[in-house]
Order: sequence, then C-alpha cells, then structure tokens
Amino acid sequence: MTAACGEQANEPVDTTLPEAASKPPQKLKSQAEAPKKLASCVGASCRVITGTGWAGIEAGMTVAQAMAASGLQLEYPGRYDEAFADEPARLESCNIHEIRGVGEAVSVFVEDGIVTSLGFGGKGSGSFQTDRGIRIGDSEAKVRKAYKKLREEPDIYSEPPDKKLFHEVGGRGLKFSIVGGKVEAINAGGSSIQYVEGCL
Repeated sequence: MTAACGEQANEPVDTTLPEAASKPPQKLKSQAEAPKKLASCVGASCRVITGTGWAGIEAGMTVAQAMAASGLQLEYPGRYDEAFADEPARLESCNIHEIRGVGEAVSVFVEDGIVTSLGFGGKGSGSFQTDRGIRIGDSEAKVRKAYKKLREEPDIYSEPPDKKLFHEVGGRGLKFSIVGGKVEAINAGGSSIQYVEGCL
C-alpha cells in the first residue's frame, strides 16, 4: 500500500512558479528520443519497462541502491520466505519481492542482495509497456515487429506455439512469455530473465 503523505495544516502555500517551470516544455528533437525520455521515469507511476529495469530500479543494483533510486520499497517477506524458512542461506541467495504500492503487477528478483531482474504480469500489469510500446496482451506479431532480433526458446510448461522470446543487448534484455499467441508476461534485466522456475 502507498504510504500516505503527512498533512500540514494552516501553512502558507507558495503559488509562484519557478522560472524554468513557467517556460513552455521543449519539444523532442525526434521521435527516436521518445523512448529515452519515457525510460527515465522513476517511482510507482512509471509505466515504462526497459532492458535494464523499471522506475529507477536496474539490474545490478543492490537492494538499497534500487530503493534509493526509485523511491520505492520492497515488500517483505518475499515469495520464498515461508517455503525456505529453515534455509536462511538459501533465502539470502535468492528471493522474489513485490513493490509496496504496486502489488503483484511487478516483482523484483534479488540474488545475494543484488537486483538481477524484474517481472511484469498478473493483476494490474496491463498498463506497463516496454520502451518500444509492447504491453501484456499484445500479439507475438507485434513483438516481432518491434524487436527484429529475437532468440526463441520453448515454453517448458506448455506446447508449441507457446514460447519465450528474448531480446538481449550486452547481457541485459527482455523476455516475452508468449501464450496463445499473446504476451502473458514480460521480464527485464540480467541473467535471471533466463530462469524458468524462479529460485527453485
């Protein structure tokens, strides 16, 4: 749940705009710049997924760095806390957390205190999109049009034509889980986008 802001009663409010804010916003030089602008958003209102992460949280950051960069808090306990309660070393080496205020739409994969990827799927995830405009529910054809170079792997839990499509650059990237010809989930970040069963 989102933390409520503290109320401050009877304080004067400055309604003047700073000089920069009073100027009209500058237009982008080209459409090619749009994804960069969108991808720079931070916080719970961000809806743009990149190959490195989301909302200021990037693969390779420590948990503390990710929370400081995004202004968001990981939810504890994590997905595996109960199952591995008697194996604290295993929990330390691998766990999956949700984000406070975002719910199950976004999950954060943490290994040895480092964020290695983020997952998008389930309730509330339909409003998220990649920096090339791909959302949960989009067709496989739309993914292939947006990302020309994709590596394909079978989905071990279902039969073809279900599959996993990977777009990778420099050890980071996106995984699109295609079920019934449509995107069912998106994973973004580093090596753990390759995993098929979480920490198990």
